[in-house]
Amino acid sequence: MNFTPLSPHFGATVSGFTQQSVDTLRGALARYGVLAIRGARCTAQEQAALAAALGEPLIDPHPRFGHVEDAPCVSVIINDADNPPDINVWHSDTSYLSEPATFCVLRSVETPPAGGDTLWVSMTAAFDALSAPVQALLRGLRAEHRLPLDSVPPQLARRALDGETLAVHPVVRRIPETGREALFVNRHYTKRIEGLGRTESAGLLRMLFEHAESADFQLRWQWQTGDVVMWDNRQTQHFAAADYFPHRRVMHRVALRGEVPVAAAHG
Repeated sequence: MNFTPLSPHFGATVSGFTQQSVDTLRGALARYGVLAIRGARCTAQEQAALAAALGEPLIDPHPRFGHVEDAPCVSVIINDADNPPDINVWHSDTSYLSEPATFCVLRSVETPPAGGDTLWVSMTAAFDALSAPVQALLRGLRAEHRLPLDSVPPQLARRALDGETLAVHPVVRRIPETGREALFVNRHYTKRIEGLGRTESAGLLRMLFEHAESADFQLRWQWQTGDVVMWDNRQTQHFAAADYFPHRRVMHRVALRGEVPVAAAHG
């Protein structure tokens, strides 16, 4: 396999991929954060097999559209005039769980005539760009992540009430494979920093959100039908542009079983 960088900080396209080389992907994914295969045109079953090579796929059907009939780990995401896109907010998938998803594998099934890009931001690059005093402060903090039930579809809210909707994680987590430190906060799910007053917490989070979402740390993928993109959910967050509405966009997604975030060394 060959990897061609997509940005100075993270991300790469993959060429020369075969099923025989799939075992090398996990290390590459931890290194690059985002890996994209242009025109992979795999089936849902092949997507599930690719995800299984990276970890344990979760059976996590979309609350509205469900999953591919003979591939239960492959969720279906359909947005069109009847189902407007609603994930155009920066987030790290399932950070409200005690063990958030590690990796995700997304496949484009149907693309709109224009738009519908996905953006990712490197949370390792964002952390590295902070000053040393701020880095030292953040390493000792933990933040509350909560699923905002008032802003999700009723089906998801009902399902979520039977599971976890709140978790507390280190503000800075360490990526075990590389030892790098990454900010682990996001605008959609992170609600409060423990041990700080309300004004202090809100002010610090606002600064971190605005810092992390800077274009300096981003890459943008323009989807073509058949593309597959994998990302390390531990060290990135992402944003799905909703600029294609009311046209149709169909994606297949697999999330991999998570792990408890490892706190960065404090000191």
